[in-house]
Amino acid sequence: MLKKKISVERKATNENWPQMQKLKNFLRTVGISKSTALRFEKLGWIRIVNISGFYYITAQSAAEFVRRAEAGEFSKKK
Repeated sequence: MLKKKISVERKATNENWPQMQKLKNFLRTVGISKSTALRFEKLGWIRIVNISGFYYITAQSAAEFVRRAEAGEFSKKK
């Protein structure tokens, strides 16, 4: 009995997957705590992904957060 070999070409390229970085590295860079980051996620300010118990943030979400923070969107209004 001959078994037919099936070749499936699936490539995980950068175009297929969003760029991610460890949340811990992002927190160090921005200077906020993990609990603050989780609160920001609830508010919809950042997008955190949990993969097998490890937290990551998408590069797009991190860049958007930094852009908005630099523009002063998160400052308290008087």
